[in-house]
Amino acid sequence: MSFVISVPNKLAGQSSKHPCNICGKKYTNKSSLSRHIILCEITNKTPRERLIDNEEEADLPDYKQLVMLVQELTKKCTTMERKMEEMQKFVQKTKKKINVLQWLNETTATNAKPTMTFQDWFQSLVINESTVLFLTENTMYQTLEHIFCKNLPEETNNPICGFTQKQGILYICESLEPYVWVPLPRDQFIRNLNLLHLKILSELMAWRDKNDAIITDNDKMAEKYNKTMMKLMGINFTQEAVFSKIKCALFAYLKKDIKNLLEYEVEF
Repeated sequence: MSFVISVPNKLAGQSSKHPCNICGKKYTNKSSLSRHIILCEITNKTPRERLIDNEEEADLPDYKQLVMLVQELTKKCTTMERKMEEMQKFVQKTKKKINVLQWLNETTATNAKPTMTFQDWFQSLVINESTVLFLTENTMYQTLEHIFCKNLPEETNNPICGFTQKQGILYICESLEPYVWVPLPRDQFIRNLNLLHLKILSELMAWRDKNDAIITDNDKMAEKYNKTMMKLMGINFTQEAVFSKIKCALFAYLKKDIKNLLEYEVEF
């Protein structure tokens, strides 16, 4: 008969334990080893490490300093929260939309007020001999731009305006009582340009009559007059390219960024 005696494998049991890399002590559970390592690292620090710890502890704030620090942080946090609330209100306002024509009419009724309608302003444009002389040295487009810019009233009282948010669109004050703004109609602008053209032509003819003798005897003066007449008679405001170029030049002079005028996003 044979007997089998079971002997515990102590070596296998020992190999399953987790040793501490600092002191070599072994633990069955990793969690126990982790707790041990925290204390072991403290108790086994080198003299240099202890010196560094002491120096760092000397810089730690005391209780009074810690209270003051917390109070300062609380104050800054409160200030930041207030600013965030103000920013949130601003964001909510910027999301609101208003109609640009409604805004123009409301603004005109309370603030900037044109002293005349666009139609009256256009008819009152001053055309004189200096206009003709300007035309003799410049193009018809440059002359029209010169006339418009020279005769525009104060910025806050303009009966015509434009905004960068809507390229190429001009708004005009159609009536004063009550104030009514509308997009500039193409046909109305062309009629006004034709009337302005007749004024310039009339002034050119007056300039020719005034200088008839010089023009007759001086070839250079005669050539200047003929070229000026060709500039004037060679333009057709009904042509899309001509109309767009004049309108764009006027828009470029008048345009404003409406975001600088109000805190709302404008709906066109």
